[in-house]
Amino acid sequence: MRRTALLIGARTGDLAGVAHDVEAMAGALDRRGFTIARHEGAAATRAGILDGYERLIRDARPQDAAVVYYSGHGGLARPPRASRAPKLQFLAPTDYAESADGDFRGITAPELSVLLVRLTSATRNVTVILDACHAAHMARGDLLVKALPAMPYLDVAEHLDRLRRQGLDTAVRDALGNPHAVRVVACGREQSAYEYTNPAGHRAGLLTDALVEALHAAGDRSVTWAELVAGVRDRVRAVMPFQRPDVEGPALRAMFEAAGVPLEPPPDGAALDAEVTIAWGRVADGRLDPLPLAGAALHAGDRVGVRVRNDGAATVHVSLLAFDVLSRIALVTALDPAGVAIAPGEEHVIGRDELDDRLGGIPLDWPADAGPDPRPRPAAFAALVTPAPVAPAERYRDLSASASGAGRRDVHHIRFRLSPAPRAAPGAG
Repeated sequence: MRRTALLIGARTGDLAGVAHDVEAMAGALDRRGFTIARHEGAAATRAGILDGYERLIRDARPQDAAVVYYSGHGGLARPPRASRAPKLQFLAPTDYAESADGDFRGITAPELSVLLVRLTSATRNVTVILDACHAAHMARGDLLVKALPAMPYLDVAEHLDRLRRQGLDTAVRDALGNPHAVRVVACGREQSAYEYTNPAGHRAGLLTDALVEALHAAGDRSVTWAELVAGVRDRVRAVMPFQRPDVEGPALRAMFEAAGVPLEPPPDGAALDAEVTIAWGRVADGRLDPLPLAGAALHAGDRVGVRVRNDGAATVHVSLLAFDVLSRIALVTALDPAGVAIAPGEEHVIGRDELDDRLGGIPLDWPADAGPDPRPRPAAFAALVTPAPVAPAERYRDLSASASGAGRRDVHHIRFRLSPAPRAAPGAG
């Protein structure tokens, strides 16, 4: 198995720690056997970054471990207040300031998602690390935020529309986040990530500094990303309490490996007793056909959606875990690893793409290693409802107990039986 890494350092504006970030990450990955391609300065323009990503995709093989790392500014373009259009996130290459009408030099999140789909089609062992943010521009003493001033929404939206007309197929993205790639992010989508002067006197990204330290401390131990990032989060929040690093995707993988950990679904519980209604259904022709919360018969290839409505007086945070027929766990709400925030009186459909409002659903797959037995087997979803953001990855191993710091939560189950054979077409038989 080869190990390859693309490290991108895009120093723009007043950032001063990007070069140190790349150097530190290169050292940490070199000690773990990675071959490293560094894109900095003139090689970290929009064209240079995309070229490096294309090379990584082209050279990837099925058993490889691949890493994509970025340190630099991030940006967020917000739609007009009355619009239902999605917010558009982007990264800022070194030629970002040269953007002009019809020539936006940022790299949008949908573009990065499509590249990631292509990379995980070549190898399922992918890790993405983003030390950037998308919140408002601000500074706090020695701490410098890694975000850009507001960008006019139409500039970014027109750029994305132009790429679609040129062939960018954003529909290949998974509405729930790429299930084959671990994504370590510096902060939540509405938070800021910071650069600071570290104890050694170097300017550095808070995430990168803490992550490199955690990788060094882990040594040769087999540590999951959930465990590693929990420690990184503690280190970062000791300096800046308002920055919350997280891990999206298959967080129970061992670092830079593809293997996961089997667990049993948590027991039902209502310690929070939130006024939340859970419903689900099979996705058919862009709608949800209702299913019972227990006993439904489904087939490999079916897609489902889960509707969560908050009838209470306070915002809740909802995470959805999936347990396959081998009891292996996956975080379905990977784009919101600390939970989807649902305000009072609102509802959210897990399985709907917020970019284009498309209900694609959650795919139900039969694991290749589950054997040839054609009989249906039990599978489940578990919806965790908490009053505040709490990453389920931190509590995978203690969901059945009231762990210290876990706080109150409700657990709602959806239990069904899954058959390995695809559903017969209408009229077949």
